[in-house]
Amino acid sequence: MRINYQTPLITTPVPDDTHAPWLCQSSAKSQLVADFVVILDGIRLVIPEGYVSDWASIPRPLWWLYPPTYGPARHGAWIHDRIYSHEWRWLPKAFADRALAACVANDGGTALDQWAFYRSTHHFGKGGWHYSQHPGADSFWKATE
Repeated sequence: MRINYQTPLITTPVPDDTHAPWLCQSSAKSQLVADFVVILDGIRLVIPEGYVSDWASIPRPLWWLYPPTYGPARHGAWIHDRIYSHEWRWLPKAFADRALAACVANDGGTALDQWAFYRSTHHFGKGGWHYSQHPGADSFWKATE
């Protein structure tokens, strides 16, 4: 996958209880200070200023190996979260998972890092494709954009 970061990823921490229904309520969150723009295989994705992410949603027992802000996954985590939370109506889950692995590779991750991030999101990631069909899901997933 070809990746071209058009703008820098500039974030600031926000309180854990910041409203972001696509994230675990208690996760440590950050917010974009400016739009983050990337082109992935010719697809221009704009993640808007104010968007909230928890970086990579890594289970706490694995933070010794891959902390949520793991360097090679920093860009990919934001891209992946945005596709899972908002762009899922237009982009397939497989694209989001491949984009994360490609960003990890692009940003200096090893082949093992790429494999670990891809497989974990491929098998355990849900996003709008799942939650929009789940009867008990937050109303955010039922809204149309």
